[in-house]
Amino acid sequence: MAEQTKALAPSARFSALVVREYENATTMGTMLTDTQKRLVQNYFIAADNILRAAEEKRVAKNAANRDHKYDVTLAYIWDNVAMNAFALDCAFYARMGLDPLQKNHVFIIPFKNKHTGKYDMTFMEGYVGKEVIASKYALDPVLDVTCELVYSSDSFIMHKKSADNRVESYDFEIRNPFDRGQVVGGFGYIQYEKPEKNQLIVLSMRDIEKRKASGQGNAEFWGGEKTVWENGKRAGTEKVEGWFDEMCLKTVKRAVYGSIPIDSTKIDEAYEHIKRREAEFDRALVSAEIEEHANKGAVIDIAPDDVTDAEYTDVPPGVDAVTGEVLEGAAEPEASTGPSTDSAIAKGPPTPPEEVICGVCGKPVLPQKGKDGTMKTPAQVKEALGGMCAACYRKEQAKGKKAAPPVAADDGQTSLDGAGPGF
Repeated sequence: MAEQTKALAPSARFSALVVREYENATTMGTMLTDTQKRLVQNYFIAADNILRAAEEKRVAKNAANRDHKYDVTLAYIWDNVAMNAFALDCAFYARMGLDPLQKNHVFIIPFKNKHTGKYDMTFMEGYVGKEVIASKYALDPVLDVTCELVYSSDSFIMHKKSADNRVESYDFEIRNPFDRGQVVGGFGYIQYEKPEKNQLIVLSMRDIEKRKASGQGNAEFWGGEKTVWENGKRAGTEKVEGWFDEMCLKTVKRAVYGSIPIDSTKIDEAYEHIKRREAEFDRALVSAEIEEHANKGAVIDIAPDDVTDAEYTDVPPGVDAVTGEVLEGAAEPEASTGPSTDSAIAKGPPTPPEEVICGVCGKPVLPQKGKDGTMKTPAQVKEALGGMCAACYRKEQAKGKKAAPPVAADDGQTSLDGAGPGF
């Protein structure tokens, strides 16, 4: 019993950190329920398993390098995780009801952030997670969703809504179930209480291919040619079978569930936070793709608004950058059933080093986004807002008191201009 209590202690301490960050950040005054707090502990267990597996691969890869200048030096341990942002994300995803220990709910991917020198724990919703969110915030109640791949030997006929056809529908027949040929596309059919609102979504193979990632780990999932590296240099390619059909179907499901209209009156703080974080992650992926193909003669079709200054590297091997998933049957380290006792996390997730305290309310200062779009550290926030946190700064402004003017940071980054979060 003592050992069990000791094993649970780190997750309990992590839960306390999450609750503290959430209470400092939320503007709605809502607290996490007991069920949501249990989900937070699941995020801790899932993240610890992922970090431990990634660290094992990092150590093995470094040991295999004959020239150790190509070693990955930043260890996948809790001390190297951006804890404030991760804790806050866990709180909001728990509020949404997504469980990282359930299949295809949500996946956690550690990305190395070159600017901070730490790992950002990024969340990617699986298609089940998208279904959960869509059901919770849907404009109209959804009765059922059907998703299928269409192969070259199948018969698929779509009946679009028109003046002569009030209900959108389709005819689908699998003519040869044992040899269906090649995947040529996929479709999703969303059924509502009012049949007139039923929606048929069709994706061609080109549409599916466009949603594939081009980054690290892509071939393990989708199949194709995988670059072989030796001592940090390209040593040729090898063909990987991958899980092409499964990945195509997951891509169709994500597209279909993501297309269910959302009721704007149901949007809450948790939904806004998650969508904002998704947008940040998408921009980071675009930046990583630009970095990967830079000066290699490859043409990248990216809209100007997609470009960001964030630089993310070191996506762990075996992680698909589009879905964040590790498929059943794919090679992966065996996950533990609980936190690792021989890693830094056994001591519990560390309180962020040199915690910055607000000079007014005495609570920790949280990182904030500046006008230049970059995240400012708690120390930069406190310095720019006259020794206080963003919440106290806004209160001072509301009282008509004059807060200390923002000052330029010593590191040359754009300073805050005192308008609070999102300035």
